[in-house]
Amino acid sequence: MTENHSPIVVFDAAGTLIRPAAVAVETYFEFGRRAGSLVTRDQIALRFSEARERLFTGDHQSSQEMRSSETIEATLWRQLVHFVFDDLNDSERLFRELWAYYARPNAWVLFDDVKLCLTQLDSAKHPWIVASNFDRRLRVICRELLNISSENQIFCSSEIGWRKPHIKFFQSIQKTLSRSAGEFLMIGDHPVDDVKGARRAGWQARLLDRSRQQLGQPLAIHSLGEISQHLE
Repeated sequence: MTENHSPIVVFDAAGTLIRPAAVAVETYFEFGRRAGSLVTRDQIALRFSEARERLFTGDHQSSQEMRSSETIEATLWRQLVHFVFDDLNDSERLFRELWAYYARPNAWVLFDDVKLCLTQLDSAKHPWIVASNFDRRLRVICRELLNISSENQIFCSSEIGWRKPHIKFFQSIQKTLSRSAGEFLMIGDHPVDDVKGARRAGWQARLLDRSRQQLGQPLAIHSLGEISQHLE
């Protein structure tokens, strides 16, 4: 911690720090076509969005459904692929190919405002971590793209055992780092999983709204460059 006890900055991963290098719909379309699927790009876009909302968003899940593990995370993505490519008799091979593809760091890129933000935090010796609904693939991705070496700087739901926005996700991080709830500032792009969940746990939180679709949201920031304003 810094001398003035500013909060540890906690970044969500996908949608906040990193994004797919290629549009996910295009990647799914190309992989699906090679597997023999005739599902169109438009169908993929609609089905992908519907399945993600239903399978991965805290607003639509019971407490038990917010459990996480390596097996659970893989199962959720397997169900998504099966739902999107319903014209394949067996989508297991396609799922495994997509799973392996998104395990590669070069399948992901940083958002434009990430490097400068993290450089400024590092220069100020201000602690920051990554905490995401993800599996262990995130560790390899973060080590490559963010130059993270500390094991305690990356927290995955599959290792914690709970997904955001469940309170146990946040409490587990507090316990691991031996900090109180008020010593964390969550930054993420999802109003429920990142902001509502963090605030319910007693954390500070800010919604990252790069597209400026939440202009009436008092907890919104529009660039990671704005984080310094909340650390003073």
